[in-house]
Amino acid sequence: MFFVILPISMTLVFWNIEISKELILLPILGLILPLISGAIGYFMCGDRFHNPRQKGGYVVASILSNRGTIGGLTMYILYGEIGLAYVNLIILFGAITVYMIATCRELFW
Repeated sequence: MFFVILPISMTLVFWNIEISKELILLPILGLILPLISGAIGYFMCGDRFHNPRQKGGYVVASILSNRGTIGGLTMYILYGEIGLAYVNLIILFGAITVYMIATCRELFW
């Protein structure tokens, strides 16, 4: 049920967005944020974990953040439906990046 309702609710929020040139920065930010947080997680786990599974778990946990839950709720409280639409635009492209990383991991390693 969750996997049906969430994409529908994310799509319906976009009706409130006024399309402009500045809006292109949000999907770009959504593509870059998981890469940045994953790189930070990768370099921070250097000496802490010696098991490759623990390192991988730490990096994946740093890539998957609470942008959707805490960020979406905060933006909705502060800015209403427009803020939630902006967060969903970032999250949508962030999910694409995460799936691309997982697919490349399966193909090349």
